[in-house]
Amino acid sequence: MDKAGKGAGSHNTLFGKGVGGFTSSGGLVREMEQWTLRDYVEWKRERGELLEILEEVWVEDLPEAMELLSSESKAVIFTKVHGYSHRVIANLVASSEALEALFGPNAESEFLKRLKGPPPAKEVLPFEGYEELDVGDLAVALPLLHHYEGDVAPFVTAGVVHAYDPWNNVVARGIHRLQFRGGSKLGVALLNPPLRTLLENFREKGTSFPVVVTIGHHPLVLLAMAMKTALVKDKIENAGSLCGTLKTTYIPGSDIEIPWGTEFVLEGTVDPKEEARDGPMGEVNGYYLTIERTPTITVKRGFAKKDALYHAILPTGAEADAYLAFVSKVFMFSDLKERFPFVQKVFFIPYTFGASVVVQVTHSDRASINNMMLTVLSNPMVKKCVVVDEDINPSDLQQVEWAIITRCWADEDVFILPRLKGQAIDSELRRGFIHKIGINTAGKADLLQERARVRRGNPETIKRIKEHYLGGKN
Repeated sequence: MDKAGKGAGSHNTLFGKGVGGFTSSGGLVREMEQWTLRDYVEWKRERGELLEILEEVWVEDLPEAMELLSSESKAVIFTKVHGYSHRVIANLVASSEALEALFGPNAESEFLKRLKGPPPAKEVLPFEGYEELDVGDLAVALPLLHHYEGDVAPFVTAGVVHAYDPWNNVVARGIHRLQFRGGSKLGVALLNPPLRTLLENFREKGTSFPVVVTIGHHPLVLLAMAMKTALVKDKIENAGSLCGTLKTTYIPGSDIEIPWGTEFVLEGTVDPKEEARDGPMGEVNGYYLTIERTPTITVKRGFAKKDALYHAILPTGAEADAYLAFVSKVFMFSDLKERFPFVQKVFFIPYTFGASVVVQVTHSDRASINNMMLTVLSNPMVKKCVVVDEDINPSDLQQVEWAIITRCWADEDVFILPRLKGQAIDSELRRGFIHKIGINTAGKADLLQERARVRRGNPETIKRIKEHYLGGKN
């Protein structure tokens, strides 16, 4: 493994809108070749999409404040958190559009192009610019958030876990929720591969294994860590491909390669035998999830950047939804378009954690549309699929509902797939299985009445009305 560069209550709130911004070289931050969270923050500041809370807040205020400010569609930094020298950042990406802006025009095709291309040359840089943390009490060292009323404890929701996999000779990585278990202990829910597979291997072997947890990443790095990959591939390569640059480092004395420039770094060990109940914790579906047993990380060392940015994600908020929706839409549309050329657009309905999708199609026979719906519903995440004609905007839910009411024949166009295996976060799974539903409103152009459309006026007059009274909005 290459180790070059391995180095030895109730408060009033003031809103400060960041303006300007520069990199260390004095130039504007570009969309490409961003790597750190601070690169991204400067880029958001330049675009006028950064909200800085200047008044002191308490950790207990943060979850509600994060939810309240998500409607601003801006990244939010709480600059003064009582009892901590660190800042808290939230709502990094308030919508799929915020992620799309990082890729420029034709964001979806650009995302796939970058992901399929080779990663850039890796720079291994010194581990510098950090202060050591006292990890005897992690709730004192870090501004850990108690996100929901029924949460059993504070949780880390934007932490990336890294561990070397000797079976595949690669560093396994992923985003996993981390429960504060007192002192220097964190419960870690390793529910998905590659880290779930690694845990099983070490459990069978009967030994503990070292891990590093990093907090405070560029959103594209975080996105790469959430995506599925082959067990033999390092997710950090995907991060490099998406960002256009690839920078890594090592903690002194550690063999685990991590992204360079993250805000917080925690080093410890996972003992598969030291397990405890995990949760309840509010999850993306809006309900609490309890896991009967998860292993524990014992944190031995911790590091933080000066004036570090602690990234917190509210699981039911806009940011978690945006990551899910963007990646799901890109991969699903690419696959559907190749297999069903009549597919025009795919839209994941916000705040349904990727479970509800609307597909817009051109004219096609109903049998082909049904086959396409079955393909969509075969995705483990998707629970409902609605198909609409090309005159319906799939992102306008009023239009979608109008199409369901006027163009869906319930005896022919609605089908239910019963008793299927579901995801752990699906509340229906409590009865042992789930059902999925498909609703087709398309493919009946020759059987329906002509749609009534509002008569158009003089374009110049309408344009002036929009500009003077609607602020240019349609």
